[in-house]
Amino acid sequence: MGFSKDASEKGLFMTQSKGQSVENALGWMTEHADDKDFNEPLLIVGQEGEGQLKKEYAGNLSKEERIKIAEEKIKAARARRAIEEKANAIEHEKQQRKMNKEILAAQRIDKER
Repeated sequence: MGFSKDASEKGLFMTQSKGQSVENALGWMTEHADDKDFNEPLLIVGQEGEGQLKKEYAGNLSKEERIKIAEEKIKAARARRAIEEKANAIEHEKQQRKMNKEILAAQRIDKER
């Protein structure tokens, strides 16, 4: 199956009220695999911890500065996601062409029999 670490964490987090189990998380991940933010890191608003965002927000930043930083991070994540989606689309097309060639070769072999 091969889910990313971020997707796995989200699956566990999103199903914790149903009893944190691998089966529940796997079901959630299967249902949400096409979500645009599926492989994005899980960010919980108000979460305590030493995360990078918390470090950047520490200090005397105004509300406007914090909003600007958040908007820049969203913009960067969207740009990164667009690049990944384009690369995935190209790889998918390559795999599709390879599969089509294999199918045609198998059909030729079958006709020769």
